[in-house]
Amino acid sequence: MDIDTLIERQEVLVENQKQLLSAMVSTLDLMKAEKLRQEIDQEIAFDEPNKTVEQEEDPRVQKHKIIALKNGYTPEDVEEVASIYRSYYESLDEIEADLAAEGKPSNGSDYELRAENVRALRDQDLSYIDHKYEEQRKQKSRPTQHPLKRPKKTMSKI
Repeated sequence: MDIDTLIERQEVLVENQKQLLSAMVSTLDLMKAEKLRQEIDQEIAFDEPNKTVEQEEDPRVQKHKIIALKNGYTPEDVEEVASIYRSYYESLDEIEADLAAEGKPSNGSDYELRAENVRALRDQDLSYIDHKYEEQRKQKSRPTQHPLKRPKKTMSKI
């Protein structure tokens, strides 16, 4: 064996080791990415039970979401309406539980006084959303008139 063949073999060995090292680095990167993906999946799986609870929403809240959709609200506003009603019904349920713990009836005057405050807050929150759509409804309900034509005379104007 001469020195040239030894050099060639060493170069081939070094090249193979470089390729092997490159493959090992890419494998390591893939393993890190897989680990990260698994951690994210675990976080999502941890959060999903909460999401399924929200998906199995209170029928009272679903009713208001459907009404908001029928009224032409945007999806963001529909979710805001649902959030308002969700907190409203949760507050009413808490009031009922508190009164039951105190031994008072859940349909008495104490309930009505506490519920009245919760209703006022709900109505105030909803009025902000409704105000946006009132202008649109007013504009739609107004008859449009051609800018160059006079309004028609009716019997009341004669």
